[in-house]
Amino acid sequence: MKELGGSVNSVDFSSDGSKIVCGDDANKVTVLEASSGKEVWAQQLGGKVYSVGFSYDDSKIVCGDSARKVTVLNAS
Repeated sequence: MKELGGSVNSVDFSSDGSKIVCGDDANKVTVLEASSGKEVWAQQLGGKVYSVGFSYDDSKIVCGDSARKVTVLNAS
């Protein structure tokens, strides 16, 4: 698995189990391939990421951060 930039605060599997989303103290949301741990993509947010989750159809990722914002990202 890939080492992330800060302490990992939240993780979630996609509904089909193929991807993992992680939120960390480095203000970063990272999507990994579950089978290999390879990074698919990453995005910086405005604060430490405390919560992440896939939508029911895996098309979106919702994130909550220490900047008191809720962000919705496209999962692809």
